[in-house]
Parts: sequence; C-alpha cells; structure tokens
Amino acid sequence: MDRRDRRLRRELILLVIAKLILLTAIWWLFIRDVRVAVDETTAARHFTTAPQGETHAQ
Repeated sequence: MDRRDRRLRRELILLVIAKLILLTAIWWLFIRDVRVAVDETTAARHFTTAPQGETHAQ
C-alpha cells in the first residue's frame, strides 16, 4: 500500500467518523425528546385487515 492509498484511507475514515458525530448531534438536539402518544385502539385498527370489495351472497 503506497502513501496515497494510506492518505485516502485515513481521510475516508475521518469523514465517516465526522458524519457519525454530526448525525448523533442532530439526533441529540432535535429528535431525542420527541414522543408520540399511541392509542391502543387506533394501533390495533391499523394492524387488523379490513375486508376488501363487496361481500358475496352465499
């Protein structure tokens, strides 16, 4: 591995670390304290399937 390859690898590693630090800071500042109230009935309604189309006479 020559000098240019080592320099490129070091720069890429530093960029990835900087991105992780930035994403963590953004999460910590803006998203960490956000809470969503979940109603059990509404959540259950989203998970149950509704009948599709017309029901056929039997």
